[in-house]
Amino acid sequence: MEVRPGDRIKWKEPVFRGTYRRAQFVGERTVTGVVTNHWYEMETGYHWFTIQVQASEGVDPLPAGKKIRRRGKNVYFGLLEHELDPSREREAPPPPGGKFLPQRTCTRCGAAGANAERLCKVCWEAVKRGEA
Repeated sequence: MEVRPGDRIKWKEPVFRGTYRRAQFVGERTVTGVVTNHWYEMETGYHWFTIQVQASEGVDPLPAGKKIRRRGKNVYFGLLEHELDPSREREAPPPPGGKFLPQRTCTRCGAAGANAERLCKVCWEAVKRGEA
């Protein structure tokens, strides 16, 4: 499931009060809104959404019409409902390994899907067993 601009989403998020170092959890709020923009930061690996709030309930509700930014991991974690934008067709899901980063190849055998050490699963297991 990929959330894209035009999609209507509803998610639950925690609410905190106080300073950054001494924040205290005061409850949760449920927010409903329409995604107006999304982007991916290559340097940090963060996925962001800009959302136009339609409704909010719970602790410290957000006003309707307000634009907010949320990290993708926070939205996906608390996602309750997701309605696709009917005005556009959905694109095919990204290939394994992600659509933003090129897939790595193993330096030992040339197989696709290498890990951070640039070894595929078979070669990685061989190295762990001590086979060179």
